[in-house]
Formats: sequence, C-alpha cells, structure tokens
Amino acid sequence: MRLSRRHFLALTPFIAEARSGHTIVIAEEASASERRAARELQTFLQQMTQARLPVATARERVTGPMLLVGRSPEVDKLRLDIPWGSLGDEGFALKSAGDHLVIAGGRRRGTMYGVYEFLERLGCRWYTPDCSRIPKRASIALPHLDEIQKPAFEYRELFSTPSRNLDWAARNRVNGNFSALDGSAGGKITYFPFGHSFYELVPPARYFATHPEYFSFTAGERRVTRAQLCLTNSDVIRLGTEGVLHWMGEHPDADFISISQNDTEGWCECPNCRRVEQEEGSHAGPILRFVNAIASETSLHYPRRRLDTFAYSFSETPPARVRPLPNVNIRLAPIGNCQGHPYEQCARNRTFLERLKGWQRIAGHFYVWHYFTDFWQYQLPYPNLDELIADIPLYHRHGARGMFLQADISPGYPTEFAELKSYLLAKMLWNPRIDARATIREFLRAFYGAAAPAMSEYLELTHRQVRLPPAGKGKTLWTYKSFEMEPDFLPAARRIFDRAGKAAATPSEALRVDKARLSPEWVEVLDAKKMTLRGGVWGPADPQRFTRLFQSYMTKLRSFGIERLYETHDLAATEAEYARYARPYRAVTIENGQLRAVLIPDYLARVISLQHLGSGRETLRQTTPDERASNIEAMGGLILLAHQGYLTEERHDPTWIIDSSDGRHAITLQGATANGLEFQRRLELKGNCLHTTATVTNRGNATVKLALQSRLEFQPGLRDQPSVLYGFRRVNGATVEESLLPQRDLYFGIENHTGNERPNGEWTVWNPSAGIRVRNRFSLEQAHICRLWWRGRGENKVDLCLWSPDRQLEPGESLSLDADYDVEAL
Repeated sequence: MRLSRRHFLALTPFIAEARSGHTIVIAEEASASERRAARELQTFLQQMTQARLPVATARERVTGPMLLVGRSPEVDKLRLDIPWGSLGDEGFALKSAGDHLVIAGGRRRGTMYGVYEFLERLGCRWYTPDCSRIPKRASIALPHLDEIQKPAFEYRELFSTPSRNLDWAARNRVNGNFSALDGSAGGKITYFPFGHSFYELVPPARYFATHPEYFSFTAGERRVTRAQLCLTNSDVIRLGTEGVLHWMGEHPDADFISISQNDTEGWCECPNCRRVEQEEGSHAGPILRFVNAIASETSLHYPRRRLDTFAYSFSETPPARVRPLPNVNIRLAPIGNCQGHPYEQCARNRTFLERLKGWQRIAGHFYVWHYFTDFWQYQLPYPNLDELIADIPLYHRHGARGMFLQADISPGYPTEFAELKSYLLAKMLWNPRIDARATIREFLRAFYGAAAPAMSEYLELTHRQVRLPPAGKGKTLWTYKSFEMEPDFLPAARRIFDRAGKAAATPSEALRVDKARLSPEWVEVLDAKKMTLRGGVWGPADPQRFTRLFQSYMTKLRSFGIERLYETHDLAATEAEYARYARPYRAVTIENGQLRAVLIPDYLARVISLQHLGSGRETLRQTTPDERASNIEAMGGLILLAHQGYLTEERHDPTWIIDSSDGRHAITLQGATANGLEFQRRLELKGNCLHTTATVTNRGNATVKLALQSRLEFQPGLRDQPSVLYGFRRVNGATVEESLLPQRDLYFGIENHTGNERPNGEWTVWNPSAGIRVRNRFSLEQAHICRLWWRGRGENKVDLCLWSPDRQLEPGESLSLDADYDVEAL
C-alpha cells in the first residue's frame, strides 16, 4: 500500500519531539543482515528525528509498541498472513499489526531490504556513496502497511563504480558478484570464474604442445591464438568435467560455475564441430552440448549446483535441437545491439528480439548481460536512458531472471553519467515498473541541486541525437563506437554547462557539474585530434591546440580520481598512445593520372588514401577521431604488418625510411627491427592498379617467428547506410558471392579461406552506393590464408587480409608477400 504525503502525515506519530515508545525487536538467532537492518533502522530514524530507538531481542521483555525486524516468536504470535515459504532469500513483508509494524522476510537479505524499503517510504535515499537524502522530521507517523515485495530479477548486478561500496549496494538492493557485499549484508550471488573460462578449464600452456587436437581447428590448423576449444573432442569433455568438479569442490559457495567461450573469435571448424553446428543452425550448438555433457555428470555429485554459459557474439543464436539442462543457466549478451533506441522500435535490433524470444522458449533459466557504456571511449556522450527504461521491462517480460549491466568499476566513475545511471538501474532491477522519468528527475535535483534544470536540458540535448524522428535525429549508439555529433552540439553543450556552473549553489554541486562536463569536453578533444591531410602533412589540424586540450583533459581526469578512459588501459597508457600516434606526420604521395596513393612512412608505412582520380572516389576506410591507437592493425587504410605468428597481436614493427622514389608513381621503403629483420617494400602505380611487393630477411643471429599480413580496409560507405558486396572463385572452382553490408545477422563476420577453398588468385569487394570496386590479386604460393573480416554495426569495416605462412625464419632466410589492388569506379 502506497500512501500520499497528506495521508502519511495525518497518521498517529510513533516518533515525536525526539522521543518514541517503540522498540526495534529482532530474533535471538537473527541473521547478520537482519542485525545490520536493525542497526540501519535505528541509525537513520535517529538521523531523521534525533530519537534513538532501543534494539532488543525477542527474548527480552519488551513492553509497548514494537518495530519487529525479521521473523521471530513475537512476529509469529501476531498470526499475520505472511507467505514465508514463497519469499525466498530476498522477498519481504511490511505488515501493520495494531501499534506494531513487522518488517520481515528472507533471512539472507529479505528483511534488510524490507527495512530499506520502509526508510525510503519515509523519504530516505542513497543516490551515490557520497550523496544521500535523510530528511529531518519533528515527527514521523507510522503508516498502515500490508504488502509483500519480491524482486523482479533474482540476480541484479551493476558493473559500475558505486556497487563497490558495501552500503550503497545493500541499500539499493543489488546483489551481484563484483559488489562489495559481504556476510554482514547477506552476501551476494557469486560466480567462479566469472566468464570467458575455456582456457582456464583446459589451459593451452598445459595441453597444446602434446594435444593440439583439444583446441580449435581454424584457418586450416589447430590454434590457440584468437581461438576456442574443440568442444566435440571426448577428451576435452572429460577434462572439462574433471575441471568443473574440481572448481565445485574448491569453491563451495559459488552460486554458478562458468563454462563459457573465450572473448574472441576462432570457433572450431573441425568436421565434428561443423556437423553439430549444421545440425543446430548455430555456433551455440557445440557449446551447449558440451556444457550439458558436463552438467549431466556434475549433477550426480552436486545436484544443487548450477553451471552457466554465454549466448554471446558468435553464439547468440539459439540452437535448433539441444536444450539447456535444468542445472544450466544461459547468459545472453547482446553486445552488437544499437543502444540508442528501445529495441522494439529499432530496426537494427529485430534479429536480436527474435533470438531473445528463442532463448525464452528453450531456456528454463537465463540471465541477460546488458551494456551501458561505450567501451572504446567511456566519457563520450552515451544517451541510452530511453533504451534502458524500455528494455529492462522488456527483458523481464521475456523471462530473464537476472541481469548483469556492464559499465566500469574503476575509481572515479569513468562512464558518462554513471552516477545517475547506476542509481536508476538499481531501482529498475528491483522493480522495472517504477516511474523511471520521475526517478531521473529526483536524482538530478538531489545530485546537482540548483543546476538540475540545466543538467536535464543537457540530457535532452544528447538524447535528441539518437531519438527516432520526429523527436530526434535518429543516430545509432553502440558499445564500441560513438556517433558523429552534429555541428551545433558542442556550442549548445557549452551554453548549457555555462548556465549549470553559474546555477550551482554549493561547491559539491559545482564539482559534479564540472565532472559531467568532461563528456562534451572529450568530444572537443577528439575533434581536435582528427587526422587530416594538409600540404604534405597528415595529423591534427592544429597539433599544439590538440596537445594543450589533451594534456589539460588528462589533468582534469586525475583531479576527479578517474583512472582510465576506456577498458583495460590506464591513463598513462592512453597518454603514451596519443603521444606516439596523434601527431603530425610527413605524407608521401604517388600518382599516375588514374590513381593517387598517400603513404605515411612513420605511421608503420600505412597507405591512408587510395583515390580513383577520374571519379574522385576513395577506396580506403579512413581512420576516425575516436579510434584507439592501440588498435593499430585495424585503423583504416592499407598496411603491411609483420606478426609473431598468424593472428598474434605481438608484432615486429620496423622503423621505415624511404629508399628511393621512381618519379611520381612509385616508392621503395626499407625497414629494420632491433632483432635483425630487414624489410623491403615497394609500392607502384600501374594503370588502375596499386602494385605492392614486400620481402623480409632475417639478418640477425637467431630464429624469428614471422607471419606477414597485407591488410586493406575497404570504404564501407555511409555510417548508417553501408553497402558492400564481395565475391571470388575458389581454387576448387566454386563461386562465392555475398552481401556483407548492411549486416542483418551477427554484428560481425569472419571467413578464413585456406587450401583449395582460397580465392583462385583474386577476390573482389565493391560498394554500389559509393561507386567503387577493388580487386585484390595475389600469388597462391605466398598467400597461405585469405581472411575476410567485417563488422556491420556502428564501426562499419570490411577488411581483405592476405596472410603468408607462419615461418620460423632462420638467419639469412627471407619471406615475401606481394599484392595487387585494382581500383575501378562503378
């Protein structure tokens, strides 16, 4: 029963003039969280009224009215209609009984949550660990209450900074693995390991040398780099079962044991795994059959323990035949979704909605792993409130029983508006039917004070960027790529924050406004970083201005205790990247009347532009301001890379110098590395073709592992209207022709062509909307693997990658990789 303020204040006071006749009563055997609940009730009532209610156990002789916290003999004597058996660990009852009030529920956390609910009825709020509202009252009336509450989601986790605070997590009723909750607050739902556990279960360091068959067969070989396990191998099933049983014995308190795919591609393509995938119509088929095999065995030893696996990335599609066993939980993680619009309103998310319904049909128990930040740029505007408000109830309607909402848990709240979003999400995970807009308004008033109207206006400004027309501009929002701001965004944001700063009435309000301003300020820094070509120099338009803005921004981040701008990189690593890459470079141009190529020798000799002169059309994808320099392999253009083995991130990066220039149409480069590798690379324009040759010779004294990659990133077209087709004839005579973009299924795709399945010396991509075609020709002797990689959401990419064989290059030996790129305007 919810009461209006007028009704509430009209009731008989149970605290008045700093005195009360009530006693807080708990059971003699009260749990740790129930004892905490009693202390919290006593503390906050005293803060509100200055009256300190005594706390007693049910065995003590208590006369007069009682606030009964937790089930006790005194509660049972009242013979109230409380369904104890259905409350579980976290449900609770609020019941009036004459002069008494009962707040009691599940002993693990339910009674504690009931106390916080009661205090919230009295006006208490805990917005952030350092911002709360405890109203001062001369008197408090005891309302008539008769209700039962249980959480909408059994698992409620925020991977966000405030959840690391025990009090905030308990008071806002989150209960997940990464929160700071301990036994005093009833503990939490825990995992071991938390996820991406295949290589913890079957470690490559222990098994690959002697049993490569345990690992993915991909691109023609057994691999462990960017790979998974061979899930149909009987020994892998045996080792997995033994490992999970061991984990269960070592971690008896873990609610879930995670058996989940590595956070990369590389599913196994051996005949058995392919057969299962074809039977199931999904990469999830082999995974779920593998997990079920382990679950069947573990249930004999630990019948109450549960396993957990992902439906994520390549395994998001539900399988056609296999069903999760009762002790198997699915975690559905839609990382490729547009987060700018409610899913049911967004055409880009229709495929995911079908998958959600599919998992609802076949999974008796599933959770959702949802994202609420841009992992590439935490501080960029991420206007996803409309989406969150709509889709948390959507998940609940479709049977999800828990949610993990991921941003970042590092200090300083690195995610844009993390304070607001964390509070709102905690409330919605308990009850998705709350008035979310009212909750947002309340938070803004409490957190920003007199500046709240301006902050609300800024939120509207950012959300109009993504709202569908006519309410907004309809831009898309992704977890790994920001949208392009309209030219009027920054001026409008500056005006709003100037007003907010002037309106702030206290130092804390002013500080919070200044921290929120980090978001549009980072937009300004990245705009200044944008690499452009001017007068033979490629780099920021005004390098000094960019450096000044960037350094000032880093100083400001540290002043707020923020330790990183994006996932896995601290500020020092970010500063090193920007110092190395975001600077002016000398550009070298070659042209022949048909094509113009622009090369940056000091930028790993990357070709940043390949232009068809007759039409003025660009062949290559251009790097964007928000791309991370740590992703040097895939930042647009055409590049030759020397890896320490196929698909490894570790590379031999040479220092390049210009050896010679043959007029205006060709250039030869030399490169060298500290371990003795000598590079020769030549680029020559011949008609409508960019002809490239590359040879690496080992001039050192030791063997060097080496694999060369020639990688072209094709122009995908407009961001929200990409258009790329692709085709070739295989060595075995089969013809392949596909539409890559726009992407309608997975948000990315990978094809590794080896042996007779390789293109027969050439493959082609073309963009009908941009009017450009590229034919990549190569030697079958040199190109061991032809790897196609594309992404069709947010950051549209289509990469043609030629890989040489892996070689152990002995001193004096050489390895070559040549490629021709024919360009044609359509």
